[in-house]
Amino acid sequence: MDFLQGLNDSYTSVRSQILLMDPLPSVPKAYSLLLQEERQRSISDSRSVSIDQSAMSVQQSNSLQEASSKPHYYCSICKLDGHSDSRCYSKIGYPSWWKHNIGSNKPRRGSSSRDGRVTRPSSSPARSNAAVVPSPDTQSSSSSDPQLISLVKVLLQKHFKIKDLGRLKFFLGIEVARSKQGIFLTQRQYALDIISDSGLSASKSIDFPMEQNLKLTPSEGSALSDSSPYRRLVGRLIYLTVTRLDIAYAVNILSQFMHEPRQPHMDAAIRLLRYLKTTPGQGLFFPSNSELSLKAYCDSDWASCPTTRRSTSGYCIFLGSSIVSWKTKKQTVVSRSSAEAEYRAMANTTCEITWLSYLLSDIGISQSTPTLLFCDNQSALHIASNPVYHERTKHIEIDCHVIREKISSGLIATAKISSTNQIADLLTKPLGKEQFQHLKAKMGLSTLHSPS
Repeated sequence: MDFLQGLNDSYTSVRSQILLMDPLPSVPKAYSLLLQEERQRSISDSRSVSIDQSAMSVQQSNSLQEASSKPHYYCSICKLDGHSDSRCYSKIGYPSWWKHNIGSNKPRRGSSSRDGRVTRPSSSPARSNAAVVPSPDTQSSSSSDPQLISLVKVLLQKHFKIKDLGRLKFFLGIEVARSKQGIFLTQRQYALDIISDSGLSASKSIDFPMEQNLKLTPSEGSALSDSSPYRRLVGRLIYLTVTRLDIAYAVNILSQFMHEPRQPHMDAAIRLLRYLKTTPGQGLFFPSNSELSLKAYCDSDWASCPTTRRSTSGYCIFLGSSIVSWKTKKQTVVSRSSAEAEYRAMANTTCEITWLSYLLSDIGISQSTPTLLFCDNQSALHIASNPVYHERTKHIEIDCHVIREKISSGLIATAKISSTNQIADLLTKPLGKEQFQHLKAKMGLSTLHSPS
């Protein structure tokens, strides 16, 4: 009873209900009834506030509609009033998503947007292209036309929340340096982080990544007690090959033992890190005055795998003096001769040349002459030039058709090169110091930093 008398006047109704109960509830029961009454009051108060706010928003929206009854045009491209974005797009070309997302205008004929590029109409006297490279967190765009770059930024801002970071200097771990002479790409800080995390900052450096004629097997040596450091290290080295093609072959070999690494595999990985310590800032240089013609080198190491006896193929493709594509990979089948292994490498290189030719054509760079494909195997060159099939080539008939079709169409032309100057040899086998340094210099790798 004393508990009920101490309540203020706002609880008169609930107090009366409790006094009318027979028998009188206990103090905890009465307290729970008071809490229920407070909850009901809070719910009713929130409803009234939401109704008032919704009524206010309706009034504001009605006033805004009355104020905007008169159409007002503003162009986000040129930042001027009096016309919409469509007027500027009609002069510089519509993006590919204009018809699908806006739905009110049709792109003009010739305004292509293949593979993320926005181009001017083909009737324009000077055709320009803008290439956009997307990623989960950041994206980069490039073009020879600054006005087209500004257009791409505006188009992206209309659909995404983006921030312009200015000229590209760092992208996904790749450092970019530019000058009038060209553009330089390197992963110096990324390489230094790998060396530091592995505890090899004070180790002695070496001049080539893998011992000559080294053959690693999945069963030799003792198994590592914890394979996660090896897997993490090789995974980071795989991304480093984006700009360091000189370690592509070594990383390809190390990645074949990720399922059960052993001590010889770890020793080879440590040696590779000691090589990286020699020139961590080494990268790719793309000169501004380079020619725009393709040339390719392909090679294979016949039956190089000691376990499966499959061959290793490698190729590198240059645009002028700049290397733009390279690959090293174990072949999917066993070759019965070195000529067969070389010819499979030529077929893979031909497919890559075809793709690059289409890509260059899309951005307005056409190849007026056949792409030279250099090979150091005379038998493979004879197979490519001989139109007659016989027993020795019928099991690689599809590859023969691929290469000969591209030769007859004028896309490629085969040429002989000595094994000493075969650049792709660096991607197929471990070489000694002198030959490794000789071929690496021909790849155009350079560094802007002093040795660490």
